[in-house]
Amino acid sequence: PWKIDQARTSLCGPASIFYIFAKYNFLEFYKFTKELFRTGRAKYNNFEVVPHKDAFQMFAMNPDSKEWPKRYDRDDKKTKKMYEVDWLNLSLLRSAANDTLGTYKGDGDDTTAVSWPKMMVRLCKEFLGYKEVEGININIPLKKFTKDHLKIGKLINQINNDFGSGYKIICLIDSDLISNDEDYVLPQKS
Repeated sequence: PWKIDQARTSLCGPASIFYIFAKYNFLEFYKFTKELFRTGRAKYNNFEVVPHKDAFQMFAMNPDSKEWPKRYDRDDKKTKKMYEVDWLNLSLLRSAANDTLGTYKGDGDDTTAVSWPKMMVRLCKEFLGYKEVEGININIPLKKFTKDHLKIGKLINQINNDFGSGYKIICLIDSDLISNDEDYVLPQKS
């Protein structure tokens, strides 16, 4: 499951859903993926993945075109194309989970690819089949939050405790937090 790669897309939510799916139900993941790749639709639990009617251009994308999502291969240290199986799984799940931001069409509009807590809770229940799901949205300005080491420590402890108790944890963060992007400056130890 760790090979699932969202590449340079905002499909981190679907990537985390498929990671859990593949890790804990590999045979079902394999059957689902094969059916989706073969027919363009597949069902697991109570959730049918069928692209939204406005998103069928995803099937016409050419993997060799410059529009195809790229990924960074850490082993080769080169940029390569996103795996087709990842593109179909992730983009079609996101399209099928259509929410208030609009339909994800795979057209480079990252706004509609964002995975909001409400959508993730729905996918965990309807797609993965979990009965107890809690979505926590930490919608705090990140600069302010990252300067409060006590809050960060409490959050990390809670995540570790929940994980240790057998919970599956999906933690989606803005990738700029772990890069040298000037928008976010993490506090340095003195």
